[in-house]
Amino acid sequence: MENSNNKILILERFSIFINVALGLLLPLFFLPTTTEFFEYNKMALLITATVLMVVLWGIRILLGQKIELVKSALDIPLLAFTAIFILATIFSLNKNTSIFGSQGRWFPSLFGIITLVIYYYINTPNMKHHLAIRWSMLGLIFGSTLATLTAILSYFNIFLGSEAFLRTPNFNTTGSVTTIVSLAAFSIILALAYITYEKRLPMQIILASTTVLNLFFIGLINSIVGWVILGVGLISLIVFVDIARFFAQKLVSMVTLGTLLAVLLVTILPTTREVIVNAAYPLEIALPVKESWVVSSSSVQDYPLLATGPSTFHLNFTRYRPLSLNAGDLWNIRFDKPFNEILNTLATMGILGLVALLFLGSRILNLAGNARFSSDEAGLSKIAAVGTVTAVSFFFVTYATVLNTFVLFFMLSLFVAASVIVEYGKLGELVTLSFSSFAAVSTIGEASALKKEFINFIAAIPVIALVLFGQYTFSKTYLGEFYMRKAIVAAINSEATTTYDYQARAININPRRDSYHTAYAQTNLVLANALAGKADITDAEKQTVQTLIAQAIRSSRMATEVVNPLNVNNWQTRGLIYRSIAGVAQNAAEWSIASYNNAIQLDPTNPSLRLELGGIYFAANEYLAAANLFRQATALKPNYANAHYNFAQALLKLNDPVNAKAELEITKSLLSQDTEDYLIVEQEIAALSTAPEVAGAASDKPTVEEIAGPSQQTGQNQPPLSNPEEQNNLNNENINVEDLPKSGNQ
Repeated sequence: MENSNNKILILERFSIFINVALGLLLPLFFLPTTTEFFEYNKMALLITATVLMVVLWGIRILLGQKIELVKSALDIPLLAFTAIFILATIFSLNKNTSIFGSQGRWFPSLFGIITLVIYYYINTPNMKHHLAIRWSMLGLIFGSTLATLTAILSYFNIFLGSEAFLRTPNFNTTGSVTTIVSLAAFSIILALAYITYEKRLPMQIILASTTVLNLFFIGLINSIVGWVILGVGLISLIVFVDIARFFAQKLVSMVTLGTLLAVLLVTILPTTREVIVNAAYPLEIALPVKESWVVSSSSVQDYPLLATGPSTFHLNFTRYRPLSLNAGDLWNIRFDKPFNEILNTLATMGILGLVALLFLGSRILNLAGNARFSSDEAGLSKIAAVGTVTAVSFFFVTYATVLNTFVLFFMLSLFVAASVIVEYGKLGELVTLSFSSFAAVSTIGEASALKKEFINFIAAIPVIALVLFGQYTFSKTYLGEFYMRKAIVAAINSEATTTYDYQARAININPRRDSYHTAYAQTNLVLANALAGKADITDAEKQTVQTLIAQAIRSSRMATEVVNPLNVNNWQTRGLIYRSIAGVAQNAAEWSIASYNNAIQLDPTNPSLRLELGGIYFAANEYLAAANLFRQATALKPNYANAHYNFAQALLKLNDPVNAKAELEITKSLLSQDTEDYLIVEQEIAALSTAPEVAGAASDKPTVEEIAGPSQQTGQNQPPLSNPEEQNNLNNENINVEDLPKSGNQ
């Protein structure tokens, strides 16, 4: 019995160690082994740690430990939100995306939410002792600060390695400038709260140093997200923490506040800021609040209760994209996240999801407020309450990620555990469930007696089996990402065949990821082009080219018709593939046009899609249809220089040089004068001006463009001009029409 108790104690301590390590490592952990280095691998670490915690819990149960659960007022809203999340996934427009997350944006997903809920219920009973909670908090503070340090080094071009991704100015271990700024603000608040109740001077000095480092970075970036979170955190400090106790430590408080004030002034005052700030530092681009609301409200109008499903905002954005975006520099960006998580929940989980989220958030804030009345001399519940409230503020100023949502659940777990230890109010209680009462139950015969060990076995094994199955399922998706990363590396090294092989492996492992199919289709087309471009192509190689083209078509159709028909990227890729094989398939242009029409239906306010479709009609000598599409593009985005230029070329083909010249004048007004495109347009205008029909139509009155002068949009995010006449040669760039038989295959 004593031996079993010792083993149980060791396993409990190991579980605590896992939680401390998770707080320390999750802000830092990333691996360059998947297509996305940061979020996905943090998710993998979180899932692995949670599964390990569950396995250790199961072993303790098998060794005879009673089942311990923490019951709190958070249970109902948390489980209600999880239930709504599951329902939204069941009725999602793309279930695979809702279960595992969208490509590159892995959270929120059903897998991630369930993992965090399991983590909360498994970890909270482990935090029975003050030291477990303290070390967990310290682990998160130190891990976050080390992540901030990597961001500061990259900011000043002090790179951590020779790899390309390590040498970018905005590199940090969270993978996002917004996330690292949020985490830095959170760490400052948690460290200040911890200092208030910390008695050891060396630890106070270390924690004060972390606040200085984090504030320095926030000042450098000067992001509104960081300042808002910092402001909310400072208010929560005043509300929950005994400020008099902080100032009673005169040396620590005065030195800490004085240093923080000095750092703040250095990073904000113009004279010093100009010296230290990296003007070329790339900030994260976010969808503005107004446009986020338009997309979210439009989505919920069509799908009111559960909306389109978790992680489907990228599908909503293209369909409900507001026309106002075309006026600015964000017009050609397809956003996959709105401004904050409130709007994301509304757009993807509907009214029920938003109500469940607000219910959970309000209950968290309400329960955190009870910490004010705590008689906790150690301050654990008050520190945890400050951290919890600060973590809640994340989701009002940015969207949910694996890391910031983990921070919230991490602090919730510590807060509830600390409340149980302090035993104030009715927030939480530790509930124990033992099967010993069933151990001696017997009916007829001694063989019918149920032993305690057998009952424990029944309780623990199914739970362990379930989480291990979840780990196995996630491992398969991880392996798919691993092979896709291998394919990308091979493509960078110009190893097309190796790229092809790894993409095929990824699809075999995870055929439900549409981005794999579109990438595979493009690789097949590249290989076909390369092979068809050989000087002396054999009959066997001709057959291989046909096979590659057929595979490209099949993969693009799989992505568009089976896996994810609502993703405009898939239809656009399919259109490009058909367009590229127009030289070997007599009806490829028709299929390309149909694909682009579907893309336009899914992204109706995107002018570039109409420009591309117009180019197909132009190449087919259908100039009227091309001109109509080019005109639509100019109507959607009046300051789109390339659309006006292409419209002018189509008008020339329609023998309308007067209006063509007018379009070229508009094009000229939209271009910067120091560009090659500007000179080309000037030459074309000059050539048209000498034409008799244009010269005769000239008027003494100036045009509107001449009166208004150069457009205010001149030079703003204008892509290079593309002549639709030149696009006619793209179809036959490598694939020789004479080498391959004509085919009517789709």
